Amino acid sequence: MKTVKELEPLIATHTTGEITKTLDITRANDFFTIICGKTGRSKTLTSLHWLQHNPGTIARCRTGFTRPRLARLITKTLTGSATGSNEANDQRIIDFLDTQDDYTLIIDEANLLIDNQNPQKAKESLNYLRDIWDISGVGLVMIFTNYTLKDLKHGILGDFLEQFRGRSGYNLQIPERLLKKSEVEPIVKAYVPGFNVKLLDKSYEIAAGGDGKIRTLVKYLNLAKKYVADHGGSITADLMDALHERYDGGGEWPED
Repeated sequence: MKTVKELEPLIATHTTGEITKTLDITRANDFFTIICGKTGRSKTLTSLHWLQHNPGTIARCRTGFTRPRLARLITKTLTGSATGSNEANDQRIIDFLDTQDDYTLIIDEANLLIDNQNPQKAKESLNYLRDIWDISGVGLVMIFTNYTLKDLKHGILGDFLEQFRGRSGYNLQIPERLLKKSEVEPIVKAYVPGFNVKLLDKSYEIAAGGDGKIRTLVKYLNLAKKYVADHGGSITADLMDALHERYDGGGEWPED
């Protein structure tokens, strides 16, 4: 039997708080919502934690998703299985959502519905999501990675997406620049309550310099935590730097 992977802890930051607030408002008002932000900013993890306390589900898109594949994904996510018939899948989705109260459907990596897609196929997929929301009346969230609300407004689908902006009630644009005080500091403090400025600066450097952002920082803090548990000492800027050099650059192991 397949083991369910344990959800990694979520450390509260200003950004996770804003994502949570957006999801709360979407659920309460059955809004059509767009969340935009760079990769590694806790969009998915925050959503998964939010779903532990709120009725709803998350469906994660994959590269090259077309409207039929999107329908099968949502059907399987909601009901546990999907059929080969688009019409049957559509009806199962609506039938399921009709029985739900205060339900929120989250479409993660919605950017994959438009990345390198034929514009017509992208429109078909987005139209499908809009139709689900129009008919079901549940809260619907689309999470876009590496897009901004400005990108969506002025991109190749700008005119089409105007219809979504007219329907949305509470969108969220996560700032592109990583925030040292409100994002990085709470995470460092969770690992090292008595952290110093040098450790905070190094942690910010690691997070801001990589593609994974907060996800990358947490990875290195966990590596540092394990190293300290095995070898003694404490988590310092020098240790973080040495581990980063070892794993990211293939350098030497930290000294014992």
